Amino acid sequence: MSMSKSLGVLALAGCVVLAGCNSSGGIGEMSSGETLGTGAGAVGGGLIGYAISGGPAGVLLGMAAGGLVGNRLSNALDGDAQTAAGQAAARAAESNIGEVITWRKTNALFQTEAQGTATPKGALFTDSSGRTCRFVYETTIVNSKQTDDTVKLCKGPSGWVAG
Repeated sequence: MSMSKSLGVLALAGCVVLAGCNSSGGIGEMSSGETLGTGAGAVGGGLIGYAISGGPAGVLLGMAAGGLVGNRLSNALDGDAQTAAGQAAARAAESNIGEVITWRKTNALFQTEAQGTATPKGALFTDSSGRTCRFVYETTIVNSKQTDDTVKLCKGPSGWVAG
């Protein structure tokens, strides 16, 4: 397989992956960070695999190994479940009424440790301090226990914060 064909395969794989993005910007149940890490790892691994082997088997093995390493690294760098929930709530505050933003944190063995959703409730409004705010309904499941809460988020200089 020539280098141009290898790059073509990598580009095609990238297009197929991006076509399946979920409402959180990820693929399947992955977050956008996990999707980006998996894709970047697969591309890097495929290029390294080609450089080492010069053939399609090396490209495929490199893509698999690089994708796995990239996925796990990005999951770790995304922060804990509380951070993931906060990021989902901020995305929900910016989204359309009724749109459900999902999030999930997994451990090193891809087992779900925590998951949840964030859904905007009502329209954006201006509070007494002049900040743009919105209520967001959050659901979190940890250790099979579900909690539900509605939070008020307001847009500040550093993004959406609990108001």
